[in-house]
Amino acid sequence: SRNRLVAMRLHRLALALVVLCYALLLLGGHVHNTRSSLACGTDWPRCHGVWMPRMEGGVLLEHSHRILAACVGLGTMILTIALAVVDRRRGARGSAAAVLAVVGLMLSLLASMAVRATLGPRQGEAAPGDLPMLLTGLGLAGAMTFAAATLLAFRRRGSLLGWAMVAFGLVTLQGILGALTVVVGLSPIISTAHLGTPMLLFAALVLLAWRTRPTTEAPAIAVPARARLLVATTLGLVYAQMVLGAVVRHVGAGMICGTSIPLCMGTVWPAEAHPGVYLHILHRIVGLALLALAPAVWLELRRATPSPAVRRAALAVPVLLLAQVTLGVVAVLTILNAPTVTAHLGVAAAVFADLVWLLLATRTEGAPARVHGAAPQATTA
Repeated sequence: SRNRLVAMRLHRLALALVVLCYALLLLGGHVHNTRSSLACGTDWPRCHGVWMPRMEGGVLLEHSHRILAACVGLGTMILTIALAVVDRRRGARGSAAAVLAVVGLMLSLLASMAVRATLGPRQGEAAPGDLPMLLTGLGLAGAMTFAAATLLAFRRRGSLLGWAMVAFGLVTLQGILGALTVVVGLSPIISTAHLGTPMLLFAALVLLAWRTRPTTEAPAIAVPARARLLVATTLGLVYAQMVLGAVVRHVGAGMICGTSIPLCMGTVWPAEAHPGVYLHILHRIVGLALLALAPAVWLELRRATPSPAVRRAALAVPVLLLAQVTLGVVAVLTILNAPTVTAHLGVAAAVFADLVWLLLATRTEGAPARVHGAAPQATTA
């Protein structure tokens, strides 16, 4: 029927966005690892004053990253609009939320453009003068309007529009952070947020891909509460580990312990060392903790359900984390070889997506099975 066709197309679009977002994460990491982040100078969104520069060397990587980011943003916008149309067929509230969201987003973008205009032409230099209070208020009003519209969309039972708006807001924030990363000059705080935000976007897109599946597919499988808690805890640690890794990378602490493994400067915890040393050691400790926790996730879910899909995804957790730790060791021993460090990030993102999928594919015993599917079921007043 027409509704099933609409649902399938939305599902395929969401899946495509998951793949594109994963590729964007890898390419973004490789841009930094090859020191190509400022290959286009501090010019944004153009590159050296043109929209399509000569694609070679670092410019090829950096500008391709921008183009791919624009594709993810455009695709997320299309998915959000499509889900708003579907939601409108179920009632007027979804349509109102979509209109408010667009207004709020446009105001936020206008304010961000004003912030961009106040920054100086050279790396890290701000133009004299403060941002007018009017534009600051405009940005806050836009953000609050967008947040209110998103909350309104979440109030509709069974609607996916709220999650689509979350994804749309995250991809917009990611674009602003990307611009600031270039214009401000690779600030460690902004660069770290530039990794943390797309990971949240990645999770939101995985959720949308799961929730837009055809209703004929199996619902989430009931498992004990402790199994889901273990998965959620591991997921939180993986996210924290990735953000911590970004901090280590952007403050220049990736090789602060030299090639000494597992010790750092010949000891477990050096006394009175640079703060970067402790960040690097903490990153290693969290990695080992995850490696110890991963088999428990697999064994718990293996006992909890006979589902082959869930068991395979659970087995992938320790396998991928072992590969992740191994790549981390190799990255240090090869003095941060770019392909190895990029693979290190790629495996971490794969573990993250796998754990998000496990949370979606399971439900706590006794909880009702969630009805999924994006096609309108019925029209309400």
